[in-house]
Amino acid sequence: TLEVQVMAPPQLTPFPVVPVMVGDAAQLSCLASRGDTPLNLSWSYIAPRGQSPKPPPGLTVVPVSPVNSLLLIPSVSEIHRGMYRCDASNLAGHDTHLMELIVNVPPRWILEPTDKAFAQGSDAKVECKADGFPKPSVTWKRASGDSPGDYKDLKPNNPDIRVEDGTLLINNIQKTNEGYYLCEAVNGIGSGLSAVIMISVQAPPQFEIKLRNQTARVGEPTVLQCEAKGEKPIGILWNMDNKRLDPKNDISNRYTIREEILPNGVLSDLSIKSTERTDSALFTCVATNAFGSDDTSINMIVQEVPEAPYGLKVLDKSGRSVQLSWNAPYDGKSPIKKYLIQHKISKGTWQADQDTVLVPGSNTVAGVFNLRPATTYHLRIVAENEIGESDPSDTVTIITAEEAPSGPPTGVKVEAMDQNTLRVTWKPPEREEWNGEIQGYYVGYKLTSSDKPYLFETVEFSKEEGKERRDPRLLCRLQTHLLG
Repeated sequence: TLEVQVMAPPQLTPFPVVPVMVGDAAQLSCLASRGDTPLNLSWSYIAPRGQSPKPPPGLTVVPVSPVNSLLLIPSVSEIHRGMYRCDASNLAGHDTHLMELIVNVPPRWILEPTDKAFAQGSDAKVECKADGFPKPSVTWKRASGDSPGDYKDLKPNNPDIRVEDGTLLINNIQKTNEGYYLCEAVNGIGSGLSAVIMISVQAPPQFEIKLRNQTARVGEPTVLQCEAKGEKPIGILWNMDNKRLDPKNDISNRYTIREEILPNGVLSDLSIKSTERTDSALFTCVATNAFGSDDTSINMIVQEVPEAPYGLKVLDKSGRSVQLSWNAPYDGKSPIKKYLIQHKISKGTWQADQDTVLVPGSNTVAGVFNLRPATTYHLRIVAENEIGESDPSDTVTIITAEEAPSGPPTGVKVEAMDQNTLRVTWKPPEREEWNGEIQGYYVGYKLTSSDKPYLFETVEFSKEEGKERRDPRLLCRLQTHLLG
């Protein structure tokens, strides 16, 4: 008889591989659940892409039985990660089983971020790189205040601030971007990594206000201030109408410059001990640091009372009014609100007998009314602004025109002297009704029974105050008229 022995080929049993941490021990099993012995069991290593194909050190193969072999790794490191293949063969056949060893590695820094400083307006780039397995997720947050702590996610959909592959990118960085930032790298293995950095923006000096006006009253002290923000040290220079202002060269000793260092910049004070009209100028404060310069201007307006109006002249006059014109004076850097036309009779005083006519500040022609005829007046002009009144202008003297007397003679009496003669006497009008010098009187008379007009005779004032008139007619009536 012929005996035939049939051999069974090997069949390997899959062995689950549990992910391990770096430093842990690992064991891979290769077990042939079927197949005749003798069996040949062997191990091989398939490296991940980019890693050396050579088997990593620290591997030990332990034959457990004719059908079982163990691959031991006493202390796993990242280099042990990869595919391991177990091959089983006998005379009847061959079987292969692949096992992947997953080595979990907590995040570790490849490039840990540190404090950075950038010039204002530049594009900022801060790298934060970590590796591990699984690959860490790298995120950035920003502190909500001026000190570390209370970090919040960066605002989404902001084209100027973004994160690409762990790198923080800030386009056109400004002072508002300055602060504390947190970079975190996590992959679920361990507690993860975090780094807090300060991003500072090195800015040239900057003034919030480029031009402003400042007023002061002549003779009073004043202070001009400029505050520059930016990286220190900051140097401050003052110019007056584009000329360097140096208190050391100030003979009058009126100017003083003082500087105060602030947390975010410098404050400079230019003090003027006693302002003068010449201080009405454009003062420019120029700030400079290592990153650039900026300037701000202060239009200094020194205000005072106006100068006296000038060129006062008479355009026209009558018995009761006068028309005047004048030239507007220097307004003292404050608009003239009104003019005061002051007038008095020549014998009076400005303190006790003055009358005033108010004229809008935009006018330089005005009239004075309600004057008395044939009277000598003194007139002058005063200008007024917010600061006060000017000195009076030069005084002009006028004599108003005469007018007809505004009142009749008084105390008229008629006395018969004889059969042919009447004596007529009277007194002049009240003095304030003369309206000039009385030069004479008209004396009119006629018979009461006559329809004829009066006969008039002129009597000069300088000769006599009464007049005798002889007339052949015995019955007559006399009437007086005032000669203008």
